[in-house]
Amino acid sequence: DADQVEILLAGFELGAVLTGLAPWHPAKLLEGGLNQVSPRMFIHDAAAHPELDHILRTMFPRTERVSSRADYEALLGSGRPVRSTSRIDPADPASLAFTSGTTGRPKALTIPHSAHLASMRLAVLNVGVQIGRPDVVLPGMPLIGAGMSLLLPGLASGATLVLPEDYRTETLLRAIQEHKVTRAFLTPSTLIDLLDTPDLEEYDLSSLHTVIYGSAPLAAAKVAEAVRRLGPILMQGYGLAELLPPISLLHPQEHGLRTVGFQQFTTAGGVKVPVLSGRVNVRYKADRLFVLGAEALPVLPFGAPQKAAVEARACLLYTSPSPRDGLLSRMPSS
Repeated sequence: DADQVEILLAGFELGAVLTGLAPWHPAKLLEGGLNQVSPRMFIHDAAAHPELDHILRTMFPRTERVSSRADYEALLGSGRPVRSTSRIDPADPASLAFTSGTTGRPKALTIPHSAHLASMRLAVLNVGVQIGRPDVVLPGMPLIGAGMSLLLPGLASGATLVLPEDYRTETLLRAIQEHKVTRAFLTPSTLIDLLDTPDLEEYDLSSLHTVIYGSAPLAAAKVAEAVRRLGPILMQGYGLAELLPPISLLHPQEHGLRTVGFQQFTTAGGVKVPVLSGRVNVRYKADRLFVLGAEALPVLPFGAPQKAAVEARACLLYTSPSPRDGLLSRMPSS
């Protein structure tokens, strides 16, 4: 993960387009991603996927391969550190992200530098990242994907970044205790495993002031248990591959304001659907808020209370600090 941070920051400075592929994906899926991207350089651990070297040699002979830590260190040692002179426009592509919720094969989405800057700005405004605050940030999931959400805001604010050896619950608990982590980002499944740890009370987690959870659903009963056992420090975040986070947030003070339970029902398309009793409070700092659904709705001015019922197969929530700094550069065709 430390190498990933180094590569990410170097890519931003040079203006390179970065694409992250998860090592746990099967080789056939990685081959499909390579076919879409056709990279000039591919950095990977050959021990994780030995067959990838053969794929790269036969299908992408012009791609420079960095297949081990020794190769990576040799690459760094072959040059000298100089300040980049690359001119980067905010609209230039910075990374490619692959969709996961669309039909068919994953599609590569172009994310410009302006989107990463807007995401960092919105995180500072809404997640409570404060410049100069001695935060210690722990991404409790791999940096490929949602795990990097707090990377740039954390580094920009001067926070210490703790990269765990692995993402087992015991490893994360030890890291929080040893490094006095103040802000952690966990998947719901990791949060559940944390709560189910038999000796949880033996760990000193008093340094934590924020636990952000997201990337998957979490049962309301587990949310209530987490608030009861960890305190009012939970923050729920929502994001998409098509749209860099944070899109919407449920702040710590908004957890547990209403009775937790599925006590109300609504009928949608003739199906009885449970509704979490209480409210969904979207309190978000942005200059403009768009809700796009089956029918285009008018722009909702920030700060004005609004109620809207939208019935659609899909709904995209899009926030933008200014019309030209959109978080979405290209919508998928399907």
